Amino acid sequence: MSLAFKKQQKLLKTDDFSSVFDFRRALTGKYLTLSYKPNAMVHARVGVVVAKKSFPTAVERNFIKRRMREIFRLNCNHIQPLDLVVRPRQQIRGVGYNALCADFLELVAKIR
Repeated sequence: MSLAFKKQQKLLKTDDFSSVFDFRRALTGKYLTLSYKPNAMVHARVGVVVAKKSFPTAVERNFIKRRMREIFRLNCNHIQPLDLVVRPRQQIRGVGYNALCADFLELVAKIR
């Protein structure tokens, strides 16, 4: 079993993101908003959207994206086949990895 974050696990195209947002299903946690849509594949895919207005520096936006992709990569085997779009909330600033991971897994568990 490979732990790599493969290209097939990523939402890459604008149409993929749009279809998830158009499905209009979302859950909000303490630090994240998770939009989701079932997919016809055998694995989950993820995309991370970080607003420039909320997080003005590229360093901050990229750090959040890397952290969310890592959480997904380590837990993707436990997620049903879904397209997920993760959006951080303002409260994410200064939050530790474990709290963020717990919030993400809690939101994913609510989908089931």
